[in-house]
Amino acid sequence: MNIFFLRSKLLKGVDAFFSFTHLLFHYRPHETIEPLHNAEIDTFNQENGFFSETRPIIGRVSDSIEDVHTCVHFLERLPSLITDVPRCTLASLEVLIKGIAYRNLSKGMEIPLYEYGHVNHYIVDHVFVLWGGIPSFGLVPKDKGVPILLFRGTDASFNSMKAWTSIVSDFDVRGPGFSVYQYARDEIQKWLKDKNARAMGYSLGGALVSYTVILDGDLLNPHIPSISFNAPGLFPHVRKKWNKNTYHPPLHSYTVTGDPISKVGSLIGNVQEFSFPTRKKPLELHTSLLFPS
Repeated sequence: MNIFFLRSKLLKGVDAFFSFTHLLFHYRPHETIEPLHNAEIDTFNQENGFFSETRPIIGRVSDSIEDVHTCVHFLERLPSLITDVPRCTLASLEVLIKGIAYRNLSKGMEIPLYEYGHVNHYIVDHVFVLWGGIPSFGLVPKDKGVPILLFRGTDASFNSMKAWTSIVSDFDVRGPGFSVYQYARDEIQKWLKDKNARAMGYSLGGALVSYTVILDGDLLNPHIPSISFNAPGLFPHVRKKWNKNTYHPPLHSYTVTGDPISKVGSLIGNVQEFSFPTRKKPLELHTSLLFPS
């Protein structure tokens, strides 16, 4: 019996236990994302999704170069698997944010990203070490594209100090990840300066995107939006900073109906809520790929 099989069974048990969260709010489906019914995408989700019993890589940290190659290969294949340009773009961004961000990237690595009809290639330019060793990554375009500050979401592996720091930071009394951002803010500002970049992240990483937009929005691209998926909302004291700001850089926040994490605090920017065609348990809602599904 392999470790991923046991992990999957444990996570499904935890998910079933927390299914009571559905009772805390009224379930009202928003725009439904219909499944693509593509065999290659279905195989990727089954073999590499968060609950995979073989090799989970979406939302799970690993240091295997094979997992990097798996994500990169899937990103390269997406334009041929999803013909709808906007959906393919969002799918590519989601795999970058929920897959590539969870790999231990090193400077010089090349990442393909499909964006509105073109595949742009990005180079890992900088590896940030946030509070407790939590990494994030600075990506610069090889040719076309806008630089990306890529934040990693919660590391629930429990097998390292940075994983424990990630989990503890989810319960920061000032807001998920707020101390993490404050700790690394000087380094983040230094990298962002004159790059006209955008920030991206999922879950905890999405919260870090919100802090970047609020506290250092003047360093972000004023035209191309920053992106967050399944982010927790802002606590009131941070929301006040957003409300007081005279300039709001563009931010697109994608969330899923029923995801309890996004019910924490209040989301900012252009918030778009989508629904799966069938109801899922809370952890599955939070971790599943939405657009390449």
